[in-house]
Amino acid sequence: MSQLRQICIIKTLSSKMCCLWFPLRQPAPSLADMNLQDDKSLASIAAALAHAPGATYQEIAKAIGVSRATLYRFCSSKDELIHLLHRHCIARLTASLHEARLDEGSPVDALTRLVEGQVVHKELHAFLMEFWSRDIETDPELGPACLAYEATLDQFFLRGQREGVFRVDIPAAALNESLGGMLIGLMEGERRGRIARASVLPIACALILEGAMRR
Repeated sequence: MSQLRQICIIKTLSSKMCCLWFPLRQPAPSLADMNLQDDKSLASIAAALAHAPGATYQEIAKAIGVSRATLYRFCSSKDELIHLLHRHCIARLTASLHEARLDEGSPVDALTRLVEGQVVHKELHAFLMEFWSRDIETDPELGPACLAYEATLDQFFLRGQREGVFRVDIPAAALNESLGGMLIGLMEGERRGRIARASVLPIACALILEGAMRR
């Protein structure tokens, strides 16, 4: 079960929690500057839906500062919008793995880059926590992407074990799952106001390194 899959479990635990992270009304760019296909706009839509999963199209449009007509031109239905966001979230989080350059330098430095790249996309994680479905894993497009995401992280932890950095008494897959669960838990704690935003990255790195480093 990868970090993306763990979202399904954590969603069940967090679905009744008060949303403190993303206010429904957010500062928005002018309509003339709004491009709903850019990363920033898609993150805003993801945040609005994570905050209010049952929001109407009118409410979503208002939250991101566009007209309902503009949102309809972008996606003709809420179901289509959610599917588009699923694809965007998985693609963007996968891209962050490549940006972390997990096969370069020391595993410790690569791990720091990895965690930093995941935390910066907290809006996308919040959306996936709310809208994850088992159907994603069997989707002909999204399912293979999730498996590739999982395999990339498994290979990273295997590299760290081969180089004598990560402990070998814990399987690489278990280290992967531990990292995913911890990151999601810390981001959820930040969303609920229990953990300071600036503390998420150093806490995540400290916890995983303390648990994963070979002694």
